[in-house]
Amino acid sequence: MDPEWAAPPAVETCLVSSDASRGRRGGTLIDERVQTLSVHEAMMKDPASYRPTECRCGCRRLHLHDRRERRARSAGSVVVTVVVFLCAQCRASWRVLPAFLARCLWRTWEVVEAALSGGERPQAPARTVQRWQARLAQPARAATQALATSGDATLRAVAHRVGLEGTRGALAEAYAEATSGTSRLAPLAALLHRLSPGLRLM
Repeated sequence: MDPEWAAPPAVETCLVSSDASRGRRGGTLIDERVQTLSVHEAMMKDPASYRPTECRCGCRRLHLHDRRERRARSAGSVVVTVVVFLCAQCRASWRVLPAFLARCLWRTWEVVEAALSGGERPQAPARTVQRWQARLAQPARAATQALATSGDATLRAVAHRVGLEGTRGALAEAYAEATSGTSRLAPLAALLHRLSPGLRLM
């Protein structure tokens, strides 16, 4: 039997807990089409364009319920209006985030990536950047399993390349290379949340 110290380090609970485990009917959805603020502003001319196709209960009647403001912390704080939809059947409320906003990090992915790349003036405190770096260094087992079981050949290849012992940072790099993405983190973070609601990249 392997000694206790040989076990892989535990991943922070907030990164792998699902929406279902919290007993929530509604929650957050990420619109993967919206990668920039300019696209978001264009879509907000008709907020219904953010309407989810259906609720997790199967109902397709979701009504525009509310608008909330998200302040993305940076050198020039950006206030983004986010729309909330209400399911007519189960009454679950769904907040729809544009993909360029980093869920739970209170910044845009552009700011997060710039800070992690070691830019001259990171728009986040040093301790925050250290926490982000530590999270990317944590095992990506749950995220890798989500890609491997997605049914998509490209995602399965990425998962096999990284392996179950790979880090979240390695998974992000492999996914960006496989998809020729310009952003290293945002597309994968949105994808993971879609495959396993509540699963976070960092």
